[in-house]
Order: sequence, then C-alpha cells, then structure tokens
Amino acid sequence: MNDSHPLIGFAGAPWTLFAYMIEGSGSKTFSKARKFLYQEPEASHRLLGKIADSTAVYLQQKIASGVDVVQLFDSWAGSLTVAQYREFCIPYIKRILQSVQGTPRIFFPKGAWSSMQYFREMPFEAIGLDWTTPIDYVRHHLGNDVIIQGNLDPAMLYARPSQIEQAVHDSINKVGGKHIFNLGHGVYPDMSADHVRSMVNAVKRYRY
Repeated sequence: MNDSHPLIGFAGAPWTLFAYMIEGSGSKTFSKARKFLYQEPEASHRLLGKIADSTAVYLQQKIASGVDVVQLFDSWAGSLTVAQYREFCIPYIKRILQSVQGTPRIFFPKGAWSSMQYFREMPFEAIGLDWTTPIDYVRHHLGNDVIIQGNLDPAMLYARPSQIEQAVHDSINKVGGKHIFNLGHGVYPDMSADHVRSMVNAVKRYRY
C-alpha cells in the first residue's frame, strides 16, 4: 500500500440502508420506508439497531484492513422530519461513530440541515455538507472547530472550466477554517472527465 494516499472507508447510515431495504429499490419519496416508521415504530427501531451494529462491525473491519478515515453516508436524511431524524437516526449514528473512536470520522447527512442543532452531540471530526446547506448556519450550530467537507454543487461541473475554477475558489473562501474540499454529492454519469479534472486542478492552484 502507498502510505502517501490516505484511504477512506465508507458505509451507509442506518436510515439510508433501512430505506433501501424496505423499498426494495431506489425511490423518489421513500414512502414505503417512511410509512413503516409510522406504522411499525418498534420494529423499525429493532431493524435500525441491527443495521447499526452490523455497520459498526463493517467499519471496524475496514479500519483493521488499513483505512485512515471512515465516512458514514446518510444519503436520504433529508426525507425525514426533524423529530423523526432525532428519534430514528441520531441514536444509531452515534452508536456507530462511538464504536470507531480513535479513527477520524466524517458524517454526511444529506439534506438534513434542519437537524443541525442535534449534531453537536454527535462524535465526529468532520461533517460532509450537500450544496443546499448554508455554511454560516453550520458554523453557528457547530462552531469553527468542526471540519467541513464538501458543499460545492455537483452541477457546477457542467459549466465552463473558467467558471468551475472560480466556483472552487469561492467555495474554499466561503467555508474558511478547517475544510476538506469536495462536491456536495457525487459526480453525475454524464459529466465530462475533463471538467472533473478542471475542478481538481483548481483546488491545487488555490492559494490562501
């Protein structure tokens, strides 16, 4: 292994995995999974607990295999109400993150900026942000010491290279402080590899 290239171990958060399990596929609404939370709350908690315990073991194995950082993705966090997120997500996310303490942890709750006040109690070193989450709002609730990852709109990679470079530099300036540059979610399949390369080069060229 080349030690100059850090490895990140990824895992889905309990609610996101739960949603796929109940739906049986992807969904625009995850209405079946959300219906299950309302109609079967006790069974939901049991299943979420099992997912959390399995995910903790999964990440521990990744750490044992040599990853340097772990990241927990809650891709469908924004589909729940604040009350539901607090009840059905936060306890299980905390359980997982506490199980891998000693390794840097990134938590990515896509679309759940309205639950930001509850993330203060979460044991992570960095928070991943989608492109709809206001940076000032995050700093207000989590302080200046938390590391921020992401926040650039992935659709920006459809723009011209000069626009991409400006957007990258604006994003870095906006976040300020401790920052892991990244998009606010994944690269879309039809995006030009040259435009992705323009983004990477813009990061390399940035100077404070």
